[in-house]
This record gives sequence, structure tokens and C-alpha cells, in this order.
Amino acid sequence: MHEIEIIKDHFESKSFKGKRASLENFLLHLENYDIVHLATHAELNPNNPNYSKILFYPEDGKSSLNANDIYDLRLNTDMMVLSACNTGAGEIRKGEGLMSFARALTFAGCKSLVLTQWTVEDKSSESLMNFFYEYLSYGYSKSKALQLAKIKYLEQAEPLESHPFYWAGYIVIGDDSPLIRKHGLNKIKKEIAYVLTAFLIALIILIIISSKKKPAKA
Repeated sequence: MHEIEIIKDHFESKSFKGKRASLENFLLHLENYDIVHLATHAELNPNNPNYSKILFYPEDGKSSLNANDIYDLRLNTDMMVLSACNTGAGEIRKGEGLMSFARALTFAGCKSLVLTQWTVEDKSSESLMNFFYEYLSYGYSKSKALQLAKIKYLEQAEPLESHPFYWAGYIVIGDDSPLIRKHGLNKIKKEIAYVLTAFLIALIILIIISSKKKPAKA
């Protein structure tokens, strides 16, 4: 899927496609990565959200991960993106809150999530995720990166595809801090500024001294 490939333009990553996109591989490698992006299909169970499922290869319904099973995982993921339909939807239960993938993944230890509120379209999702990871790579917070991605998408979208159905469904939940810190870059910029300032001061002093040494004209 091209959506997975475009992430490589912005972050060093490893992809599992086709037969390699199995539940077994997902669980085996889950703890090795700070960012996990799933571009797959999900099935929402409106009667019992704990049995909503994320589908893996083969997509026969047997190789899937139920929301209920996610509670047993132990995650230390900085961000997980569930780029599939209705991954942020669920059922509100009195005394419990929203029963959904978000609840299960947060309980399991995932620090932040990018989810969808309704059925999403493949082409627009691909563009949005491309812009989203681009802005994340610049050091923006997750919510700001998603906001800028939506704005950039709208600037390029055809009139029909500018309808909110195509771009407004993605949301960020949890820790909103940037994945890439700007501090190192800012430090370099400051050091360069200090060097340039010192050079200019030294140059001005030399000019003043030089002008004082010039002999007066007779």
C-alpha cells in the first residue's frame, strides 16, 4: 500500500506488506518501534465494541486483533496510527466512558493515537498521512501536524474532495508532544548567531582602530 511507502520519505521505517502483514508479525515486532502505523481494515461491532477487530493478513476474519485482546498487551509506543475505518468510534457506557480501540490501546500503554471517526477514503487518507508525517518530521506537535496536513490537503483537493467527509475524520488522542525535538537545531542556530555577532563586533572594532591610525591630510 502506497500509504505505508510514503512514510519512508519522512521517517526511517520498516514495512510489513502482503503476507508479512500478519497478526503474528505485528505482535512479534510491536515492541521494537516507537511509531506504529496500521493501514488496514477494521470492523466495528456496535453491539459489543470490545469485539471490534483490526484485520491482518489473510483478511478472512480469523487473523484479527479484538479490542478486548489489546488490554492484555504491554505497549511503550509513542504513537500508533490506525488508518482504517471507524477506529475511533465506540459505545458510551455509563460509568465506563467510550468503549473503543482508543480506550484499549491507552490502557495497554500507547502514549498517543491517531484514529478515524468514520469510514475513510483511501486516496484522501494517503494524501493526509503524507502531509501529516511531513509536518511531524519538521518538529510540530501531533495535533498541529494534523491541522497543517488538513489545510495543505484542502489547498490541493478537488472541489468534491474538499468535503469534510474526506479529511475531517482523523483525530489525535493522548500525548501531543512532537516526535522530533527542535532543541538541537535551535542550539546550532544560536551558536551560529553568536559567532556571527562576535565576528561583526570584531570587524567594527578593527574599522574604528584603522580609521584612527590614518594620518591627517596636510
